[in-house]
Amino acid sequence: MSFLSLPNELILQIAEDLPPTQLNSLLRVNRRLANLISHVLLESLFRTRSPDLGALALFNAAERNDWRVVKRLVDRGIFTFAGNGLLLNHAVEQTRSERVVATLLAYGVEADTWIQGGGRVRKTPLCIAVDLSCRDIARLLLGRKDVDPNGRGGGAPLIAAVRKNDVSMARLLLSNPLTKVHPTNVNEDAPLQIALEEEYLEMVLLLIVDERIDVNATFNTGWSPLHLAASKGNETIVRVLLSDPNICVNAQNHRGWTPLHLAIDGNFVVIARILLSDERLDVNIGPPYHRTALHLAVQNENLTLVQLLLNDERTKVNFGPPYHLTPLHYAAQQGASDILSRLLQDPRIDVNAADGYNRTPLHLAAATANEETLEYLLRDERVDVNAKNSYNETPLDVAVKKSREKAAFALISRRDLVAEMKKSVLIDSVVGGKGAVFVPDQEIGEIGMSKVEMPAQKGFGRRLKDVVTGLTMRRR
Repeated sequence: MSFLSLPNELILQIAEDLPPTQLNSLLRVNRRLANLISHVLLESLFRTRSPDLGALALFNAAERNDWRVVKRLVDRGIFTFAGNGLLLNHAVEQTRSERVVATLLAYGVEADTWIQGGGRVRKTPLCIAVDLSCRDIARLLLGRKDVDPNGRGGGAPLIAAVRKNDVSMARLLLSNPLTKVHPTNVNEDAPLQIALEEEYLEMVLLLIVDERIDVNATFNTGWSPLHLAASKGNETIVRVLLSDPNICVNAQNHRGWTPLHLAIDGNFVVIARILLSDERLDVNIGPPYHRTALHLAVQNENLTLVQLLLNDERTKVNFGPPYHLTPLHYAAQQGASDILSRLLQDPRIDVNAADGYNRTPLHLAAATANEETLEYLLRDERVDVNAKNSYNETPLDVAVKKSREKAAFALISRRDLVAEMKKSVLIDSVVGGKGAVFVPDQEIGEIGMSKVEMPAQKGFGRRLKDVVTGLTMRRR
């Protein structure tokens, strides 16, 4: 004989000895059994006072829209143990049912519960609804005055929605006037910052049109929204941000870099072109170390960006002196011959600009001895081959001091060179271990030099002397 064929009295007698879990299974199997032993299950629940089973019984009754059972559970005091004080949190997480949540709220269940203990953080029902993309539940909760739209203890719901790129949920949260769009903790990521970093275009568009959003706010990285967009090379987002009349195009981050610096540093030609098309842009902001956008383009040896910047009449091509290097200095120092050649074609370039040590680009080229760089500089008649730095050294002095044989020979090929080998420079070279000894004792044309020893490069001094002597005799 099957269990269902047993007399009701026998079924009830058996049911009284069953645990709540088995009773619940019987209730779900047969409507007759549900009507017959539901009170037995209730007695079993309140006898065992299991938080999980109590919550489950309540959730099932609410989901079935069985108000009679719900009322009986509530009247018997189910709230005193079911869910361990987090009944609504469990309801959202386990059922994801707006009906269950609405039923519990109608019976006075607390709507904004959370608990922190043992290093774990439990989120509020709203936070859980956002995590699970339960928009109906989120909408229900946001409509209540006793629910904080910014969450408590478990992070901001808006942050969670942005991280998930859940635009509809973010829109729902933003519709609440109490939703905070900027973090209260300076170390936290802002919603717009996350959207920009992840390049969630639709989310970015949603956020920046919100009147509460400050499009120039500095994030915890020290960057503005435009900094982030430029560093990502995202053309669409940069254009959208620039369309805001309040955007600060020249904002500087913690390093002093502007969005243009970041675009140049990332070799984003399109972004640089977009920024340069904005009349609000200051092309010549120099920090750090007085490096402008042109300095960075030269340093990165990006000829396209260098050309783009040189085409802009606002660009100060000689920015740097009296204390720092010009873009031409950078090109000479790095041996970037293509870049240097393009710079020399610009009539605004000061080929003899001196830095804080009175070094011209030729001084730096002589020190690095890049043949092409030297060739371009020496071919330019504007270049002063006899310029002296703060140590009274000419480019030739520098080349000899650093044992740059090819550079020295290239320099003395210039007909306007006045070679003056400085004893102090040469002695310093010996002391500094550079390997150069010059002993001037007689005049040879315009050069006072009778003996040159270069232990580091044997024969260099003698060859240099012979070449200079020959050139001097020919020029006479």
